[in-house]
Amino acid sequence: MAQDFLRSGFVSEAEELLSKMEDGLLALETAPDNAEELNGIFRAGHTIKGGAGLLDAVEVVTFTHVLENVLDRLRKREIAVDQQLIGLLLAGCDVIRRLVACVSAERALVVDEDYGRVLAALRTYADDRVASAPRAAAVQAPVEQRERVFRISLHPREDLLETGQDPLMLLLALSDLGELLAVESDTDRLPLFAELNVQKVYCSWRVLLRTMTSRRAVEDVFTFVSSDNRVAIAEVMNCDHFR
Repeated sequence: MAQDFLRSGFVSEAEELLSKMEDGLLALETAPDNAEELNGIFRAGHTIKGGAGLLDAVEVVTFTHVLENVLDRLRKREIAVDQQLIGLLLAGCDVIRRLVACVSAERALVVDEDYGRVLAALRTYADDRVASAPRAAAVQAPVEQRERVFRISLHPREDLLETGQDPLMLLLALSDLGELLAVESDTDRLPLFAELNVQKVYCSWRVLLRTMTSRRAVEDVFTFVSSDNRVAIAEVMNCDHFR
């Protein structure tokens, strides 16, 4: 029963958010520098990904995560809005809509040729090794590329899942940035089994991440949880500084 309720809520919200994403993308065709529109599209995609994670809809999470990375690069002006990219992002919305329809019908999620083609194209834009667009490069200073090690601690609220976020998705997003050298879970808050609520988060996490990305990129993983949950990020000298 609880799973049916989650599924119904996810499908309804995802359909509404996809329509907003499409409207926003079409608006970018005439106003490519509209930061508010871009942020709204990004938030919609992020929310869909979080809801899919609660249902273990891995294909939706995987696809939406890559699309979200492209939108994030657009927000940071690392790449520029153009007709080709708008068309690709709209195609991405179509793929997500078909996957959501499968979730709604409780069918196996369809990973077809179109899914693979659009996903591969999105990944070329999501790859931060791809050179910035000329319009963006003119206003951005070169970024120093060096290896960094970050110590990250996440102490989420118990009701984190109810906000559409998922600690596992946050850890997966960190792993996309580099190598997780250590992940440690603190289970001191776990109640007795009889008092356990599967919709609550009782654990906290400590992570050691080695990456070539900036601190800003690490902070961006926690964009939608940092204000309501305890998140601490510190750059450390080496891998011995876990605690």
